[in-house]
Formats: sequence, structure tokens, C-alpha cells
Amino acid sequence: MASPDINARLRALQLRRTGGGDAFARLHAGASEAANSPHNPLKSPTPAQARAGNYKVGRVTVAGFPICIENPYGSQRCGVGEDGKAWCNTMAAHYGYLEGTKGADGDGIDVFLGPWPESRQAWVINQTTADGRFDEHKVLLGFPSQEQAVRTYLSCYEYGWSRFGQAVAVTHDQLRWWIKWADKSRPISLDLLPAPEPEDLTNMESIDQTVPRQLWHANGVPAAGATLASLHYALARHDGANRLLLDSVSMDDLVAGWEAVALDALVTEAGMLKGKADGLMRMMQVAGAGGVKPAAVQISPPLRRYGGLHVAVLFELSDGQTVTVWFHNPDSTPTKISPLDELVSWKWMLNKKDITLAVAPESGKDLQVREVARRIMALAQKNSAAFAKANVNRAARLENIQGLKDTLATKQAELARLNSQIEVARVAAEERAASKAEEAWSPFEYKGLKVAPTNVRSSDGSIERKWRVQSPENAEREQRGERQIGGDALASTREDAILRADEMLLEVDRRKAIEAEEAARVDAARLEDERIAKVRSDAGMLEFVRGMTPANAARALKTLEKPISVRGKFQPIYEHMRDLVLKEGYRVNQDGTRLATEDGRFFTSADFPVTAFNFAKFLAAGVPADEADPAEVATLRDVVAGKFDDQPWPQQLDRIEVAVNALNAAGLLVGGVDALASEAVMHWADLEKAQHMEVVQ
Repeated sequence: MASPDINARLRALQLRRTGGGDAFARLHAGASEAANSPHNPLKSPTPAQARAGNYKVGRVTVAGFPICIENPYGSQRCGVGEDGKAWCNTMAAHYGYLEGTKGADGDGIDVFLGPWPESRQAWVINQTTADGRFDEHKVLLGFPSQEQAVRTYLSCYEYGWSRFGQAVAVTHDQLRWWIKWADKSRPISLDLLPAPEPEDLTNMESIDQTVPRQLWHANGVPAAGATLASLHYALARHDGANRLLLDSVSMDDLVAGWEAVALDALVTEAGMLKGKADGLMRMMQVAGAGGVKPAAVQISPPLRRYGGLHVAVLFELSDGQTVTVWFHNPDSTPTKISPLDELVSWKWMLNKKDITLAVAPESGKDLQVREVARRIMALAQKNSAAFAKANVNRAARLENIQGLKDTLATKQAELARLNSQIEVARVAAEERAASKAEEAWSPFEYKGLKVAPTNVRSSDGSIERKWRVQSPENAEREQRGERQIGGDALASTREDAILRADEMLLEVDRRKAIEAEEAARVDAARLEDERIAKVRSDAGMLEFVRGMTPANAARALKTLEKPISVRGKFQPIYEHMRDLVLKEGYRVNQDGTRLATEDGRFFTSADFPVTAFNFAKFLAAGVPADEADPAEVATLRDVVAGKFDDQPWPQQLDRIEVAVNALNAAGLLVGGVDALASEAVMHWADLEKAQHMEVVQ
């Protein structure tokens, strides 16, 4: 585990949780609390503690799964293999187990956590033994793709890891079902999982904006160099594994849900909707002459959702495909439809695929019915062959699906009956338990705090029975094996005791949040100091101020870092000096009061301060020989040499702090000086320990 930096040692502050409001920050903040994390001062567990699980873990929740992180990203995970050989791997992801689960090895199910906790996909790897038999499962959460998930998994093992069996992609709901019900002693496979829930066809709030947008010529031919074949290919490619273009829709599917207003393209009056639908059907028949034609049309009743009324018009084509047009009422009374209301079409679907942007990209215009019909039928004709091929056994599949639905309904009814019986039994059991609890004062534990009855003597001398609620501080002392002290709360009832416990735990969380915020602020300041020191070192400024007093060095650095505009370029003074001296060949005259070029151009003290000319002269002459170290550096060397060992260790610590703070303020606490400061602190720590042992003896 990495040792803390010099400032952390001096202040003796423990690095704490620094998570923000997003899932990524919370994930890494929780991981940093583990004992194996390089980002806190906790000691790494011994091999015996690791085997027993007796050490602090990081706790996070990803996609609703509570997870204990044993080995954060970048930590070392070590152990002994089946062959008796020790191994040690650097973790390429957070590693731990799903809390409250039991895997094939009897421990919690192992899990790797990636950098994308918002991912809605998970993978389960069937890990094998060396001889190829199934060993255990490894769950992969928080990865954007299977490729990255598997690559990260393999990176957490030695090169050539051969025990990767198979990665099975699952949804979070499937993973929850598998964790609760599946047999973990056998490999996971999709045929052992329930099918994922299908997406609601109309449970979106807008049209699909990712569909390729296509403009058309007046003769029904795609514009901008596209062809009907290329447009159909683009739609099919966009459809991907969803296969919505190859799955026709029914009116039952459509009325299951609908969307909000998104795009207006075709306007018609509500009272004339049936006539318009028939007219559009005739136009589609003409457009589909010699091929696919519409065979029937259905109009849904007005459907209420999203604060408005919607109507779906479904055209059934001769080859089994469907075309759907969604209408809504955009006027001042969107929740009502009168005979004279204008209904606006806003979404067009071929089968279950949203093709609005492909056939009606002209937002806000009243399209010609003939043009809409021509475009839709052209796409339907182009899609017909693939649709027919994909639906050869559709009737049999639908019949099988209906049979499964009937079976499901029967099972659900039986399940409801059994659940009702279970609920009756549960209520009766709870009533019996509650009756017994009212008569007994049994100690219990609530969120890690012990709650027990106690006798309290009142002011009048009477004895009153109350609940004693253990304070979080005493709970921690008990875990460490220390003696508990005062601070426990008293409550009259069990409910009040739970309330007091929650209040104390909330107060602890509040204090930890404040401490975490302060630690984050200190961390940010340290990182900024390191960044400035690196910039100064790279630019040569630290060598320039070497040998100055801390106050003079700070003033010189402040001057050199001041941004000014010269020859139209706005940048810090030290950048101007480096450009003039190192890049453009300017030279400094003997007295250091001006910069001159070979062509006679000058920059004088009117252009730059004296410190800038001194820095330019320093750059032109090269880095000088080592000068005397600041007094603070000499002090640190004396500490390491043991010059002050006979003095009390608090006094020696004060001397170190004064020297380090002065060097840090001057920007000199880098490189060898930083290493010297660390050595001085370690020398002081050894001295303090030795003096303490002498006192104890």
C-alpha cells in the first residue's frame, strides 16, 4: 500500500471518502474505503485476515445490487493456487462479492465492477478449473460492452489465463432472478433464465430521432443520392438485432400505450378521419400495383395519455406487413376531440419500426397523401421478401405464444391464490409475534447498534424500565475490543429506541460527510500545489530561485507567472522569456537591463520587470552551479543526522513543520527536497516511538 504524502503525515489526517453526486464518483469513493485500497492509511490485511475475511471492505450499490469491494482497482490480489504456488495479480477493476449471496464455492458470488455503473447490461462468466470442469461464476457489472468486460476480466489474471469458460449476457432483472432462484453449482446459460421483458412499442415520449432522415423527390424517389435499396439497408442496419422491421403489429399492441407530441406532418379533420384513411388506403393500393397492397384498415378509439388524445390508424398489407399512422389533437383542448378538430399525424411505423424520419422528414408541412403512400409502399415492397422469410413459421409461433400465455395466466392465478394463503398465514404469525413482543423486553440489534432494556432510577426514587440504545462510538469501540464509555441514549418504547438509533446514525453520517468534504478540499489544494510545482520545475523557475530566501523566491515566482501581452501574445512572463531567449535568439546585455536581437530590436525595462530580465539572463547563460541550500533544507538535514535527538520529540516536530511549510510556500518542496522532508518525518516518528517505549518501561 502506498505511503501517505508528507503533508498527510504531518497533519496525521486519514484519507476519507470523496464521492460526489454521480454514480461513478460514488463507486470509486466506496472502493477507496477498503483496507486494500492505496487511497487510505489503513493497513493491508494479513494473509490470515484475508482468508478469514476479517478486514474492512468498501461498500457500494450498483444497479441496485449491494456489493462489498475487497480489492479496488490498482490493488494487489494475492493467494495460493491449487498447485500450492503463490500468485499475485494487479486488479484492472474493482473486485469483490455480491452481499448476501452464496456462490458455487460457498462464499459470496464474485463480481468485477467496471467504470460505467450506469450500464444496463451485465455478464456472467462460467469460470472453469484447470482441467476444464466448471468451477464458479464471475459477475461483470458496469461495463459498456462485452468485449471490454471480458478484456478487463482477463487483465485481472496472469497472462495466458485459460480458465475463462463462457460469458453470458443478462439483463439486471435476469441477474436478480438467477441470484435468487438458480442453482449456482452449475454453469449459467440463457435457456435457464426467464426471457427479458419486451419493450412497450408505444411507451416512448418521442419519435426515434436516430432513424436515418431521408428527403424525397416529387416523384417518390429518395433524394441526396440515395436509392430505395440504400434507404432500406440503412433502416435494416439501424434495426439491428431488434428485427422490428420483420415483426408486424396488431391493434392490441398499439393500444397498450402511446407517446407525446413530437412531429406534425399530415393534417386532417377528426370527422373525416375514416374517409381520409380509406383514401390513403386507395392511394397505397395504386402505389403498390403489381406488388404488396393494403388489404384492410383499422382505426383505434381515442386513446388518452400524456395529457392528450391520440388515434392510431393501422393498415394491414397483403403480405402480412402493417403500416401504422399515429394522430393527435394539437389545439387548445388536447384532451377532447370534436368532429371539426384537426388531427395531426406525428409518427409513422412500418411493422414495429418507427420510420417517421425516413418517409415524413418535412416537419410542420401538410404532406400530399399521394407522396406519403408512394414512399411507404416503396419501403414496404422493398422489405417484403425479408419479412416473408422471417415469418415463415409465424402462425405456429403465435399459436405457441398464445398457449404459453394461457398457461402463464393459469399459473399466475394459482400463484395469486397461494400468495393469498401465504399473506393470511403471515399476518397471523405477525400478530402472534407482536403479542409476545409486547409482553417481553428482548434485547435486539438495529443497524449495528445494540438495544437492550435497562432499569433507570427516577428523581422520586422509583425504578423505571427503559431501552438503552448503544451509541455509534461505543459500537465501534466494542468492535475494536475496547471498553465502552458513556453516551448511550435512553428511550421509553421500542419505537422511540429505533428512532434514537436512526438519529445518532444520521448524525454520524453528517459528520463523516463534512470530514469527507474537508478531505476533498485538502486533496484538491495539494494537487494544485503539485501542478504548480511541476510547471515551475519544467520551466526552469525553481532552479532560478534556488538560493533565494523563501520570501524573495515567492515574490520572484509570482512576478514570472504574471500574464502580460507582448507582440500580440498573452501569456505568463516566464513563457515570454523562454520564447525570446531559447526560441528566437534574443540575448541579454551585460547589465541585464535589455534584450537585443541580431537585427537591433530591443526590449527594455519598460517592457518587462527586472526579475524578468534576470530570468532571461539566467536562461541565456544556462543553469548555474549549485548554490547554498536554504536554511530550512539545512534544518531538515540536521534532523536526519540526529543533531536534535536529545530534544523532546514535540519540539523537534515543530521544527520540521516550520521548515516544511516555508519550503512549500516557496514552491521548493519537490524532488530531492521533498524526499529529504519525508526522511526527516520518518526519523522523527522513529524517535517518538523510541521515547514512548522508554516512558512505558
